[in-house]
Amino acid sequence: MKTSKFPLFIIASERSGTNLLRVRLSEAQEKYFGGSPAHLLKHLYYREPYFGPLKENENFKILLESAIKLCTVHFAPWNINWSAEALLAEYGDRPRDALFVMDFMMEKYANEQGRERYISKENFLYEFALDISARLPGARFIFLFRDPRDVVASQCIRFYGSKSVSRFARLWAYEQTRAIRVHEILAKSGLSISVSYEELITNEKNVIARLVEFLRTDPTTEAVKFTERRDTVPQEWENLEKPTMSENFGNYRSIFSKRQIKLIESICYLQMGYLGYNPNHYAPGDWVRADLILDRLIHPIDKFRERLGKRKEKNDPVFHERFKLINSLSVNYRSDR
Repeated sequence: MKTSKFPLFIIASERSGTNLLRVRLSEAQEKYFGGSPAHLLKHLYYREPYFGPLKENENFKILLESAIKLCTVHFAPWNINWSAEALLAEYGDRPRDALFVMDFMMEKYANEQGRERYISKENFLYEFALDISARLPGARFIFLFRDPRDVVASQCIRFYGSKSVSRFARLWAYEQTRAIRVHEILAKSGLSISVSYEELITNEKNVIARLVEFLRTDPTTEAVKFTERRDTVPQEWENLEKPTMSENFGNYRSIFSKRQIKLIESICYLQMGYLGYNPNHYAPGDWVRADLILDRLIHPIDKFRERLGKRKEKNDPVFHERFKLINSLSVNYRSDR
């Protein structure tokens, strides 16, 4: 059974610098390639049983067609011209499931870009990491984390979407709980390494050198320019081609009130302490419960604002088709929100 050689997976919450890391790592060495995230596991791992028995070619081709669409119906689509029939012929004796489809397609795309190995940056990878490690020998992981106050601020200032501080704080705390545990299990076998976003942007050269060494590959002797096709550039990707913003932390202080910062720190206190972030205004007790209720009172307005924002985004044909595709594959498997 063929699997890829030493794939790399970045475990992190959204708005933690994962796209920055995949781009900088792709530029720092010549074996690994981190293409735009198709989120194959996020959308197919739990959806898999509903395609029907995958030993039947017709069912498996439908899964392959969905996987191809996730890679191409995208604001930064993969430069591929694949068909489900061609992939089926090339797939060989690999197990027919979402995890191995992801591995097969990621490696194939990296090879077509002139690289041996791939970097996977997906949302919710902590859900799949232990299964990946058990079934893909040699897989390695980076646990990337960021100050929750800046993560929540970054979520709230997006051009559309929720402005609920408590919602994003609870999401961050949940995701770190899962990611920390997965990282600790994998780190015992030398398969996972952790790095903070703040360390990455303030000491980029040394951090990237440490990660390249962890991957057991050689750094480039000449600068490698990372390029990927982008039909539509979302707001949060606008800075990827610019020099790293080494002072891009602590922005929450100018965005949130003292009350909001207290709320984030109260919700995220345990995980913040483990990751080395000190609270500024943490205050437990009845105040937290009262403030949580106050924050949740904005929920109906918040959801209305989010729908309006998504409606504007759907005017872009690329985003519109992406929304339709993701909705067609939707399976409820998360209970943290």
